[in-house]
Amino acid sequence: QSAATVSTFANEGIMITKADGIIVDTNAAFSLITGYTQDEVVGQKPHMLGSGHQDSAFFAALWTELQSTGQWHGEIWNRRKTGELYAAMLNVSTVRNSKNHIDYFVALYTDITSKKNYENQLERRAHHDPLTGLANRVLFTDRLSQAIVQTLRHNKLLALVYLDLDGFKTVNDVYGHQAGDVLLIAVAARMQE
Repeated sequence: QSAATVSTFANEGIMITKADGIIVDTNAAFSLITGYTQDEVVGQKPHMLGSGHQDSAFFAALWTELQSTGQWHGEIWNRRKTGELYAAMLNVSTVRNSKNHIDYFVALYTDITSKKNYENQLERRAHHDPLTGLANRVLFTDRLSQAIVQTLRHNKLLALVYLDLDGFKTVNDVYGHQAGDVLLIAVAARMQE
């Protein structure tokens, strides 16, 4: 009774599978996160949530750790019923019987999509010009350093093109900064093409 109460009121999505991976139970938070009702997932395997972001080596390592230590913890990308991707912090634990055989796996999901999106936005802001979307000096310097190392390692040549917009100050002075921004965005788009 108390386990059912905890499952019902938990903020984390809970999924319980048999040792063979067949889903036998979920809670309301799981349905809120994934969009699937309990009836839609019971009898299925968790790979129905797969996003394709993790390869078979990722899942092999997950199962190896789960079998050897009895638990796994990490981030995973899954797909909601709507097809939308979501990031989850996942904790999986094994439940063993008196003979030390695995009876169940219990997975706790926490949706961290908004956190991951925020981290990606911060990363983008830190390394890209907000107006043009081009790499800023920090990212450019890092990529140039990597290219130089690769060039030296493989005994190849490296070319670097420097582009200067002559008369750009005049565009800003005569037509205003908004027109200058439009020009920079157009030049950046053409460079990226």
